[in-house]
Amino acid sequence: MFAMTRWWKCDLQVATPAWEFRLPGDVAYDFTRPNDRSAFADRYMTQLKASGIEVIAIADHNTDGWIDVMTDAGRRNGVVVFPGCEITTGSGADGIHAVVVGDVTKTGRDFDLLLAGPLGFSPPHARFDRNRQPLPSGKTLVQILNGLPDDYLVIAPHALGQNGIASADTAKGDIRWQSLHHPRLGAIDPGPCDPADGCDSFNSRFRNRALDHFPCLDSLAFVSTSDAYSLDDLGRRFTWIRMEDVTLEALRQAFLDRDARIRCDWDPRLIDYPSRDPNEIRHAWIERVELGGTLGNSTSALRVDFHPCLNVLIGGRGSGKSTVVAAVRQLYSGSAALPDPIRDEAEQFVAQVLPKAEIVGVHRIRTSREQQVATWTNQTGSLTDVQGSSVPTTYRVRVVNQKELFARVSQDPRDPF
Repeated sequence: MFAMTRWWKCDLQVATPAWEFRLPGDVAYDFTRPNDRSAFADRYMTQLKASGIEVIAIADHNTDGWIDVMTDAGRRNGVVVFPGCEITTGSGADGIHAVVVGDVTKTGRDFDLLLAGPLGFSPPHARFDRNRQPLPSGKTLVQILNGLPDDYLVIAPHALGQNGIASADTAKGDIRWQSLHHPRLGAIDPGPCDPADGCDSFNSRFRNRALDHFPCLDSLAFVSTSDAYSLDDLGRRFTWIRMEDVTLEALRQAFLDRDARIRCDWDPRLIDYPSRDPNEIRHAWIERVELGGTLGNSTSALRVDFHPCLNVLIGGRGSGKSTVVAAVRQLYSGSAALPDPIRDEAEQFVAQVLPKAEIVGVHRIRTSREQQVATWTNQTGSLTDVQGSSVPTTYRVRVVNQKELFARVSQDPRDPF
């Protein structure tokens, strides 16, 4: 099985017309009519796609009212929608804001029950006042995190701003510390982070993960969200998140591996990509290797596709791992540079398994990303097709296996290299 991850452009805090959303003035919508709700939801998704956003999390205050409409529109338009809601907790000077996100399979009904139970809006704690302004929960954030089911996670928005989890005006002392260090807090949005900022303020040191008394900062995922209340603001701020399939568990795992799988829009590492899209591959890489002809250890041909980043071959003894390594070596490096005993073993393997094989490798050239095809047989060696002519392969790959590593380091254990 070949699993491929990629970077998804995400906006994990967006609002809908459920509350104070600024509607465009060119069309009059009547949201009591299902057709108008669907039409606006489709327009919403079109705007997201125009911004390149592929994944969103709904964050309406204290309501599930638009979850089903938006998830349906997302399926129609190719945008992944995490159902969710934003709440204000009943703790701190003015309550802490928290975005609660469920798996993509959750419905509005699921969130209606969640609001009435674990999120603390059972009587007498109403969701809205008489003017339809959202009211705070009857529970603290720590209580909510303790009671939240496993198939939900929490993102803390505008963490250092109004109603932020780390704002001194919102929460102090134990409430702030326990909330930030709670295992069910998935990520926070601290605002743009500048590593070059030399300020010694609390906010600056927090954003630069430089507060010793907050050990959570070493591992806590930072995200960037738009908190959009208009179509024009959708995707204004965003986060690249590396996942295979977009599920809540994939999101949770990405947050746990934040350094390798999270890139906020302010991340300086995005400068390495001209389009600021980390899916853009600029380095050289092998796309696939095909083993055909007659193989000495298999009755059928073999094809292995490679990802441009990390690849791992897993299999038991005799499953073909060594054959793939040998094929890559014959295409792109040969065995001349190997230590003597390892070279003898590698050449014996080729003589036994690959004497009648036909090996094809497809690779990409650095920067230009030009695709080339290399072919190896025992008679011709490795040749690459360049503009219709077969020339010796010059695309060099260093193939090092475990036996070679051991052979090189065991010759002189005192040698630091």
